[in-house]
Amino acid sequence: SNLVLTNDWVEYTYYFLADSGSNDISFGNVNWQNAGVGQYFYIDDVSVIEITDDTNLPRINYENFSYQDALGSEEVVNGDFSNGSANWNLSTGWSVVDSKLYSDNTQTSFNSARQLNVTEIGKTYKLKFNLNLVSGIVQVKGTGVYRNYNVADNGEITLYFTADSTQFRFTNFPNNNNGTLGTIDNVSVKEYLGQSVVPN
Repeated sequence: SNLVLTNDWVEYTYYFLADSGSNDISFGNVNWQNAGVGQYFYIDDVSVIEITDDTNLPRINYENFSYQDALGSEEVVNGDFSNGSANWNLSTGWSVVDSKLYSDNTQTSFNSARQLNVTEIGKTYKLKFNLNLVSGIVQVKGTGVYRNYNVADNGEITLYFTADSTQFRFTNFPNNNNGTLGTIDNVSVKEYLGQSVVPN
C-alpha cells in the first residue's frame, strides 16, 4: 500500500490478506516518480491483529445482570454509638445505653436525637438503621416529610429521601400522652448516586 507522507504524525489503518509467499511484514521507502530517490520517515506503534470470524468466543449473557445502589461515603459520624453520644445532640428522654440510642418513654413533647451537617440540600440519600421499639412511634426527619415507624417495623429499616436541611434527626412521637420506648442503632446515611450494573 502506498501512503502519502506528511510532516506530521498520522495514524494509518490498513487491511490486507496475507499471501502464501511470506510471513513477514515490511516497510519500504520508494519514490515512484523519481526512481532511486528515497524518502525519510519514522514509524512507531506498529500493530498487526488478525481479523477472525471465529464464533467460539466468550459471550456476555445480558439477561443475567443485577443492580445495586451506587453510594457515596458515610455522612453520619458515630452511627453505631460506640463512642457514646459523641456528635449527637440529645433532647430530654434520649440517651445512649449499651452502644444504642435509647428513648426512655418519658417524653411529653417532640424531643429529638439529631446530628448536624449530615446532608446537603437537594441531594438524595439512603438511610439505614436498626429499630427495636417496645411501644410508641419514632419519626425520622431528613426531609420535609416525616416518616413514622412503630413496633411492627422493628428490624433493619431502609429509607431514601431528598434532603431539605443539613441536619438529620430521630424524634419521639407522643401517642395519647405516652412517649416512645425502644432503641436505635447502626445508623447510616449515604448519598444515593443511582444504580450500578453487577454482572452475575
